[in-house]
Amino acid sequence: MRAISRFDIHLSGAQVVFGVVLLMIAFLTLTPLAMVAFGSLTTSRPGTPSDGLTLQVLFRAYTNERFWAAGFTTVVYALGVTAISVAAGTFLAWAVERTNAPFRNAIFLLSVVRLIVPGLMLTMAWIFLLGPNAGIINVWAMDLFGLESPPFNVFSLPGMIFVEGLQTTPIPFLLMVAAFRSMDPSLEEAARASGANMARTTTKITLSLVRPAFLAAALISFVNAFEGFETPALIGLRAEEPVRTFATEIWLSLARTVRTDFNLASAYSIIFLAVSMIGMYAYLRATRRAERFATVTGKGFRSSAIDLGIWRWPTALLCFLIVGLMFVLPVLALIWRSLQPFANAPSPETFALLTLRNWDVILGLDLLWDALRNSLIIASVVGTVVIALCAVAGWLIVRSRVRAGGLLDILMFIPISMPGLVMGLAFLWFALSAAPLLYGTLAIICVAHVAKNLPYGMRFSLASMIQIHSELEGAAYASGASPMQTFRRIVLPLLAPGLIAGFIFVFIASVRELPTALLLQGFGTQTFPVALFDRFDERQGQAAAMALVGVAVLGLLVVVARWVGGHLGVRASNDVR
Repeated sequence: MRAISRFDIHLSGAQVVFGVVLLMIAFLTLTPLAMVAFGSLTTSRPGTPSDGLTLQVLFRAYTNERFWAAGFTTVVYALGVTAISVAAGTFLAWAVERTNAPFRNAIFLLSVVRLIVPGLMLTMAWIFLLGPNAGIINVWAMDLFGLESPPFNVFSLPGMIFVEGLQTTPIPFLLMVAAFRSMDPSLEEAARASGANMARTTTKITLSLVRPAFLAAALISFVNAFEGFETPALIGLRAEEPVRTFATEIWLSLARTVRTDFNLASAYSIIFLAVSMIGMYAYLRATRRAERFATVTGKGFRSSAIDLGIWRWPTALLCFLIVGLMFVLPVLALIWRSLQPFANAPSPETFALLTLRNWDVILGLDLLWDALRNSLIIASVVGTVVIALCAVAGWLIVRSRVRAGGLLDILMFIPISMPGLVMGLAFLWFALSAAPLLYGTLAIICVAHVAKNLPYGMRFSLASMIQIHSELEGAAYASGASPMQTFRRIVLPLLAPGLIAGFIFVFIASVRELPTALLLQGFGTQTFPVALFDRFDERQGQAAAMALVGVAVLGLLVVVARWVGGHLGVRASNDVR
């Protein structure tokens, strides 16, 4: 039987499907770009007749001293976050994958579980820990050392960098774990046999071999920090002298009570898009010739751990310190704050004040359950739509002879350069201008979330599609099956495990997303992160309890989804066989 790499497409079949998918994805990816560009080139407000194109708004934005101050702060902030997250993530990955440090599995598990907890909640926790007035660590330090003023102030640029750096550490960790795990250790062994010590071998050999992954981790961390909103909004804007970034400048332009400045926000968004696109281009350039660093070839190898000797336990302790700061300590702070009537550091006196009052209020609050319901509805719809679109698009890109397949792949990648705040602004402008019936509804939030998550769903789809050999489809065609039948009966079941993993990822990302929903919410359409963001300003103890409810619900759903996904994946594979 002849093996095929691509199938013939007839106008009545897959070409029609391709055209529909292409139009849908073009709308989702090009509409935000068009809306932001138009908003920055006009002085008219959304939903009003255009007064023509002008550079007046761009000139007003880019000649403003606040713009340049926010730009400098944003760059410093992003560089600091990148340094912390990449250093910590690389060290954790190296200790877990390349050494014989004890408790490596526990370190890996805690680092991965951290991804379930939204960054907004951990930012809140660090305010409870390092707040200048009643932060737990500050109170303890003042009592222990007899200090007259708190030694730490989270409401500062260094505080922002520290908190966000810890929050984004899991991303470099996962990237570097994959690189260290697939690395042939023979070059390290050769270096040690030549007399190089562990430090020299690690810096000269190990880190050189994982350079593409290291650069990817650095670039992704920088772009994520550059566009980050939660930490600058909760910490930066509460500083004695507010620390403003591009993200908070956009938010402040849209949150004005007197006159919302959509045009200025759009002008600031152009910078966001430019920096994000440059970062993604730099990443692609850095990894384009990654084969120069390939060590996994046809020759087999056996991974071997570096014997740290007496440094085994100090390495493990340092790993647990990082993981503790990254995840464990903030969660404990949330639990403590949820059990206190007001901000207190743990002590014999404050233990007597323990109360479930915050939990009673939150669990009886309709706002909590309405917000959770909205978030779960949005996440379910978004996950299903994204994975369905990406499954069909990935199949058409990899297998079809449609010349526009490359265009489809490019379109799917565009939203990765659009921060949530910009995506929310773009679809807010679209709703107000072209679809007023969608304004403030769950539908427009779903549309924006689908557009934001297309690149991630596509990576899962393409990675799974490439692993399926075309001979299976060739056998189906030889048996008389049409392309659509082949996709439904052969390809889709084999894609199931990867698509389910993609659904879980998109589901979690949708539940966690704050900026997009914050701009698009309407009456009765608050999502859980938005409700939590608002509650923190009103009742911090209740916000802590609310955050823990969200973590518990999200964790339970992820466990159930993985269990169901595992069973469906096995069943689908058995059906194909």
